[in-house]
Parts: sequence; C-alpha cells; structure tokens
Amino acid sequence: MDSRLSSITDDKLLKEFLHYLKSDDKINLQTKRAIYLQILCVNCPINTTSIKWDYIDFAEKTWTISANEMKMGYSHQMALSTYAIKILKEQSQFCIINNGFVFPSFNRERRLHRDSLNKEKLLKIGISDETTEIALLG
Repeated sequence: MDSRLSSITDDKLLKEFLHYLKSDDKINLQTKRAIYLQILCVNCPINTTSIKWDYIDFAEKTWTISANEMKMGYSHQMALSTYAIKILKEQSQFCIINNGFVFPSFNRERRLHRDSLNKEKLLKIGISDETTEIALLG
C-alpha cells in the first residue's frame, strides 16, 4: 500500500490550509515553522525535521543536505527564499534547546519527529477531512 499522501492541487484547499495554519493556536510554533519550511522547500518530512543549523548558509541563502543523509547518496542543495530565511531566523531566536537541530526536541531522536507534519496529526488538531486531501509531501 502506498502510504504517501496526495499534494495540494486545489487553490481553494491551499488557501484554507494556509489560513488554518496561520490562525490555529493548537499547533506549537516550532511545528508551524517546520510546516511552513516544508511547504516552501518541498522536501520529504524527514529532511525537514532533521535539518541542522550546520546545513544552512545564511549568507548564500542555501540549505545543503549531505550525501550520507540522502536516500540516493547525492548531496542536495536548495536555494532558500526570503521567507524561508525569515522562518529559520525566527526559529533560531526561539529555539530553547541547543543541540544542533533547527527543530530540536527532548525525544530520543533529539529533533522534531517527522510525523508532526503528517495528515493524521493535522486531523487530530482540527483540520477538516476535506482539507487533508492535501499533504506536505510524504
């Protein structure tokens, strides 16, 4: 069974999702920032939640994932938009754990769990079932 979720293809659903994400107070801010970064950079959730500060070059506005962390074994570099940079800078100001991860956690993996960005989690916090026809690349 293919467990991946479909992507947003409807402008109305995208608008509804972004409005909900912005206005919802049940999702903690770190998770919101991870979701925004996920949308902007179109990565697999594991790459977004595993991002380390060492991977970010603010001067060059790039995010580089090393080859040993990529499934295909090739390094991957992405240009970061102004808004992505803003999200990362905001995250750095409010990051309460300094363990190298952009989205740290007290869990065993020491980072935000990738399931924080999944459909079931979003359903539990109140995003409608119709809206969850969308996903954050999974």
